[in-house]
Amino acid sequence: MSFSARLKGLYLRFFSSPGSDRILYRTIHKIKPRSIVEIGMSSTSRSRLLIEQSQFALGDQKVSLTVIDLFDGRPPNLPPLKLIETHRILCKTGATVKLVPGEENSTLPRIANSLQNTDLVLISSSSDLRNQVQLWFYLPRMLGERGQVLQQVTLENGRKQWRELTGKQILSLNQTAQDSKLRSVA
Repeated sequence: MSFSARLKGLYLRFFSSPGSDRILYRTIHKIKPRSIVEIGMSSTSRSRLLIEQSQFALGDQKVSLTVIDLFDGRPPNLPPLKLIETHRILCKTGATVKLVPGEENSTLPRIANSLQNTDLVLISSSSDLRNQVQLWFYLPRMLGERGQVLQQVTLENGRKQWRELTGKQILSLNQTAQDSKLRSVA
């Protein structure tokens, strides 16, 4: 790894802006993910940095990024993301990039089996987690042995922060989702 790449990694882990994203770069440095899934995309520039930092951490190994987002169909309160432009920007990194347009609840069941052994899942605060029954149902089967999940939450003061979800929390959310499905069928 070159000196400039190391310096950039240090900068992102300790001084990047917004400060709430530093945990993302620290997590990448720690777990060295080969496969990343973003549920709800913040920006192409942050996703590009996530790919680049994973590539630096892994050396010659290939990195894959899957993004589930509305892209061209985003509501007006979210910054626009054009599918074709996003794909063009992210493919320049050399990573395997898969962009899946659609809402998480309807899209995830179609692609969850192709996302097994995922190392890092990022769940954006723009995702409506109250209605994400499918997400919590499929997430445990997507995660690899060393997989981690980071969820972005919006604090009372409007600032965003990432928090790690433990395996126990994910299983609890999974059980709640299954119970909810059973109640809706009954």
